[in-house]
Amino acid sequence: MFFALQNDTEYWKNSINIFIALAPVTKLDHTKSELFLYAALLGNLLLDTLYAIHVYSLFGPATDEITKITCGVLP
Repeated sequence: MFFALQNDTEYWKNSINIFIALAPVTKLDHTKSELFLYAALLGNLLLDTLYAIHVYSLFGPATDEITKITCGVLP
């Protein structure tokens, strides 16, 4: 919801000091997609491995642009 309210970005920059999200963005309990099931199984292993080698971001500053392109192509 906060993301949707950011249309008036200047207002929120002046009004909110810190934003903490306490829930997952999405939850896929009943998915039948093999891709998502496989990703869920390997997700924790991948995250633990990346954190162990001190990799905290895969795309760095390009994350926003990659997200815009991906979301523009995939529904």
